[in-house]
Amino acid sequence: MKKILSIINVFLCMAMILMVSVTQTDVKVIEVDSKINRVNSDSIKVNDAEQVAVEVSSEEDDSTFDEVEEEPEIVVEEKATTVIEKPQEEEKKEESSSASPSSPSTPPVDSSTITAFVGDKFTAKMSGYGSDIGDFTASGQYIRESIYYQDPTYGEVRILSGGREYPFGTIVKVTDSSLGEFYGIVLDRGGNIGRGEGKKFAFDLLFKTTDEAFAFGVSTAQFEILRVGY
Repeated sequence: MKKILSIINVFLCMAMILMVSVTQTDVKVIEVDSKINRVNSDSIKVNDAEQVAVEVSSEEDDSTFDEVEEEPEIVVEEKATTVIEKPQEEEKKEESSSASPSSPSTPPVDSSTITAFVGDKFTAKMSGYGSDIGDFTASGQYIRESIYYQDPTYGEVRILSGGREYPFGTIVKVTDSSLGEFYGIVLDRGGNIGRGEGKKFAFDLLFKTTDEAFAFGVSTAQFEILRVGY
């Protein structure tokens, strides 16, 4: 009986030892697992941190890149405005310089722009021509018999050749140093007669003969327009 009890005790001891060893193994396994989990969690945290850092750094790089891209645009715009403003200033200078030219010379008179009006007074050259060069004036006045025209208002007046700016029938008061003061009427035209550019004489006075006209020559007289046309 004692042997049996001793054998049972031995088995019980062995069982206890086995239980203790298994428990210690489980504990160790749990500790190892916890350590592994901790290591894994730490690595995950490290990875997450690295990923966050990478994302942050990439965002910073992107923002920095955006800033770098925006800065050259501002600089380029400033340069462009500067380049545009300079020619405008130069143009203004050119305009101001052209706006104040030196005193211009008197432009030539164009006969087409001259408008005859009553009361117009001026001094100009007058020549002569003879009635023996033709029978009629440009207006149709017969000049073989007389160098005068009988006007219903001004009476007997001398026949004049004038430019197209003076219609036929225009009455002119003439004051000449050699002939004195008299009235003339424009009834004829001439190639060098008129007040426009390239014309030599303002009026051409009709004489009886060409010799008388040559003897008269050219004079500087004063003229006043008393009537325009008939």
